Amino acid sequence: MSLEIRFRFEGRCTRHPRYDQKRDGRPSKGTCDGCESLYVIHRYTKIAKRRSEDRKPERGSSSHGL
Repeated sequence: MSLEIRFRFEGRCTRHPRYDQKRDGRPSKGTCDGCESLYVIHRYTKIAKRRSEDRKPERGSSSHGL
């Protein structure tokens, strides 16, 4: 059995629609809750994706101990 999970999130700040968390990184002033929230979501999605890639079992191996 194979399961694939895709991590993707697209969002824009209503006050700063040109802010892109992937390109710009952490918000420069940190006073906008919308930009800060987008950055946090981006970071957690990146962490979850990295962890899921690190735990991929090798092909042909059984992870349930049979």
